[in-house]
Amino acid sequence: MTTEAPARGPSLGRGSRLLAAAAFVLVATFTVTTVPGVRSSTTFHDLYDGWLQGASYVVLAAVALVRPWRVRQDRLLWGLFGLAVCLRALGFVIYLGYVRRQEPQPYPSVADYCWLAMDGVLLVALWILLRRR
Repeated sequence: MTTEAPARGPSLGRGSRLLAAAAFVLVATFTVTTVPGVRSSTTFHDLYDGWLQGASYVVLAAVALVRPWRVRQDRLLWGLFGLAVCLRALGFVIYLGYVRRQEPQPYPSVADYCWLAMDGVLLVALWILLRRR
């Protein structure tokens, strides 16, 4: 019988863990605001739906970029995943900061192109992953 040490993932450092913790707190806080009865109305709320959700997307994009930046293993796949999350965050920020305030709102908008590009990047990452397997 052989005993092997459990496989450990790469250590990303204290700053990365703090960034991930901040992302967790932001997402958990936003999730609480979506529970029925927490908000006074169901309309768009600048603090919750704008700042809190937008900050969550941006911090999650930063978290997604840490691994390919610090770890060489599967850097292309993780980089594509990070790019996709960044495109999602960019689309959300553009929508909140620019598109939502236009009258009438353009369709499709620059934010829509970011969201569609995110899907394309994820499909490329999936294709590469399938080719490797």
